[in-house]
Amino acid sequence: MIRVKSIKTAVILLFVLPAFAQNAPAPKPIDLLKQKLEQISAGVSADWGIYIKSLDTGEEVAINADKVMDTMSAIKIPLLVDVYRQVDAGNINTSDRIVMKTADKRFGTGVLRMMGRQQFRSRIPRFMMNDSSTPHKTGDFPPFIANDVGLVQTPSARVVVVFFSAHHRGFYSELEDAIGRMSEQVWGYFNYREKAASSKQP
Repeated sequence: MIRVKSIKTAVILLFVLPAFAQNAPAPKPIDLLKQKLEQISAGVSADWGIYIKSLDTGEEVAINADKVMDTMSAIKIPLLVDVYRQVDAGNINTSDRIVMKTADKRFGTGVLRMMGRQQFRSRIPRFMMNDSSTPHKTGDFPPFIANDVGLVQTPSARVVVVFFSAHHRGFYSELEDAIGRMSEQVWGYFNYREKAASSKQP
């Protein structure tokens, strides 16, 4: 009797499971991108906080995006954004000159640089094609932290990319390489997707 029940169960599963699989919704393209980023980041021994957003389609990928992470020099980006907002609100006059005293300085802050003049290209722009412009800002505490925040711009897309890492254990170059490969995936997804969509339009 037990053997019969097992056979019946096997027969039922044989017909039910394929039907269930056929009815299961196909994953969205953006979910496939997220899976690829998770796969790459999992290959590096580190904690990650990742956020991707297309300024054109509004699509987002968030992987531990709300996790509290050390910003390092990447903190300069929100500081610059706030300064420009204060200028627009009339609270700051760009013609004013402020003398920075030694007491005003903090370790590790350095001199503010515009993202487009970033000298290090071993992370987000590492594997970018020539048709992309990638202003970005890194933050570092080797070998444990390698951050990079930028805007991937191609003829077809504008995408905000944020990669924060912490507690890395291993070769620092592998951490930077992972950011480069994830950025390449983001670039490929949005660039070719937008090109394909535009080619279908009459």
